[in-house]
Amino acid sequence: MALRCLYKLALWVAAVFFAIVLAVCLFSVGIWSALLAAAALAVLFALRPLLAGLTETGARRAFWVLFALFVLAAGAFAFVVRVEPAWDFGRVYHGALEITSSGAIRIDWQYFLESNNNFFLALVLAPVFIVGSILGLSPLTSGILFNLAAIDGSVLLLWAAAKRRWGAKWALAVALACFACAGLWLYGPIFYTDTISMPFVSLGLYLAQRWSEGKRSPWLAAAMGLAAFLAFRLKPTAFFLYLALALLWLLRRGGALKAVAAGLAVFAVCMAGWQVWLGHNPVLDTGAIEEYRLPPLHYVMMGLKNPGGYDESDHLASQALPDAAARTAHAKEEILRRLADYGPLGFLDHLRQKLVYTWADGSWFGSHKLGTDPIDPGVLQQWVADSGEHWPVFQCLVNAQQLLICLGLAACAVWQARRGEQGDSLLWAALVTLLGAGLFLLVWETRSRYLVGLLPLILTVSARGLGAIFALRPKK
Repeated sequence: MALRCLYKLALWVAAVFFAIVLAVCLFSVGIWSALLAAAALAVLFALRPLLAGLTETGARRAFWVLFALFVLAAGAFAFVVRVEPAWDFGRVYHGALEITSSGAIRIDWQYFLESNNNFFLALVLAPVFIVGSILGLSPLTSGILFNLAAIDGSVLLLWAAAKRRWGAKWALAVALACFACAGLWLYGPIFYTDTISMPFVSLGLYLAQRWSEGKRSPWLAAAMGLAAFLAFRLKPTAFFLYLALALLWLLRRGGALKAVAAGLAVFAVCMAGWQVWLGHNPVLDTGAIEEYRLPPLHYVMMGLKNPGGYDESDHLASQALPDAAARTAHAKEEILRRLADYGPLGFLDHLRQKLVYTWADGSWFGSHKLGTDPIDPGVLQQWVADSGEHWPVFQCLVNAQQLLICLGLAACAVWQARRGEQGDSLLWAALVTLLGAGLFLLVWETRSRYLVGLLPLILTVSARGLGAIFALRPKK
């Protein structure tokens, strides 16, 4: 009984959370975006008979045609709006170049000690650059192609999982949500942990679906453990899916305990191997890691300064302290001071600002990043970069998409909560993942680009939620 209550409670908490997110987004975007979202919703409902009229074979063929067009068009777009690698993306890029040329990182040594996941990505990109150079490609071109493969592979895995779960027509609907999402287009030239982690979210969903079909071979559990490790090393928010799946299997049981144990064993072995290698690797001297490491509370401290994003003064203040222990003590003191300064009402307003910053600021569509030093400034940058002349027009589209996505998330959560244990267990895991990530990002230093890696899940849940809106109406 207690387990059943916990299962249902998670769904209702998700429903309340995403209803709040929807309300916050609705009041933070302009009226024109809201009207555009309403018009798009009307068009979607008008087109539903077309999807319903498709055969399964027709839906599969339609997907492959649209997927090919998406790959070509999004790929061309990525090369047209290329940018010079900057911010953390640039530091990882140049770190990978250092590895390819000298076999070690020296310029940003302290930075990579502070940011282990970015060091892991630099290790991934280095062989990509080496292979690209053998083929006569520049490192930037190799990185963009690798990133496009990650994004396209994410869509393909997502479609495969949805097709096996709900059939080809619903899989096409999920894929259409991906093809229409500006985030999957605008992040094409930005090869960073946000997008490189994305395939492991789709892969987790696909492997979980295979497990639910009764194909419970040892390699499947091992693949889950390895994918969980790669997701964790690249982006902790991507790892939330694997936590949600483990929780699902523990609640539902049904022979899944062995899968959780086997997957956890592989994950633990990979993590242990990584830690051993990290301490003895020739690429990065980790002897001073305790001297430079930023403790988790540092990021909680930054997250408490409105609206909760990265703060340069906080970062420099922590770096100036002698070791991790001193930084932890400083962060604790600042956290308590900021909470006291807010007071109850001020803290609620802080949470409101942070929800806006996380779910409605537009950075999960990459527009801010495309405004940093375009390689070939052109007409497209004027529309899609937030520094462009025509950006306000494009922002209306971006905000309308955000509203539709948040509406779909809230609708899916309510729909599944009403169904309870008769609901879809894979959607339960997806909703719990997004709920966990959403609550985590209310505490952590964040911006909405931290959601980019979760876009496969976000779009899956949202597409299913939009399709369920009619079913949520009271019966006459």
